[in-house]
Amino acid sequence: CGYLGLSFLLSLWLVATASSRGEGEMQTLRTRGYLILLFIAVYASLDEWTQLLVGRSCELRDWAADILGAFTGMLIVATWVAVRNDSESIGNRQLEEGGA
Repeated sequence: CGYLGLSFLLSLWLVATASSRGEGEMQTLRTRGYLILLFIAVYASLDEWTQLLVGRSCELRDWAADILGAFTGMLIVATWVAVRNDSESIGNRQLEEGGA
């Protein structure tokens, strides 16, 4: 659950900073999203590795679950952005049709 929350927050930050800078291009968001996923994968692997130092187990399944949680958090944000953009474009089209 921790990595889902971390990726969710990082993804929201990504969308917010891209919007405030006027960088609305999907390619830029997609590339930065991959970088967030890569960052979380490296962070999760370091987390698993350091567990050996305190006598806990380091398991590939735990790391995979962390990555799945991170991907899920990003997917939630991506779905929210897509729905928001669709509803805005529908509203804009209705205004254009109604105003013509």
